[in-house]
Amino acid sequence: MGLDQYIFKKIEGKFKDDGSEEIEKIHYWRKNYELNDWACWNFCPDHMFDFNCQRLELEEHLVESLIKHIIYNVDKSSEDSGLISREVLETFIDCRERIKSGETLYYLAWW
Repeated sequence: MGLDQYIFKKIEGKFKDDGSEEIEKIHYWRKNYELNDWACWNFCPDHMFDFNCQRLELEEHLVESLIKHIIYNVDKSSEDSGLISREVLETFIDCRERIKSGETLYYLAWW
């Protein structure tokens, strides 16, 4: 048990047998609590109190805000910081570019 986190992309025009959207995993983290806390405070709609196993659509301005947060804080963190890392930065730069190109992306955490 623990915290598993994913970025999924929506596969346009594809649906499962139950009618739900087809999605594809493009990024994964395990137990990055700082990222999950940031997602809770910034990606969740105000009315959502528990986002366990809920897909949160990533919007370009939110991803841009996270990128700026990481860049601003990179010199202030230890190497053990989960959120403030080159890997997370590169992931969300990739997400920003995918969103700009028209892809729909979701963050999902499962604990």
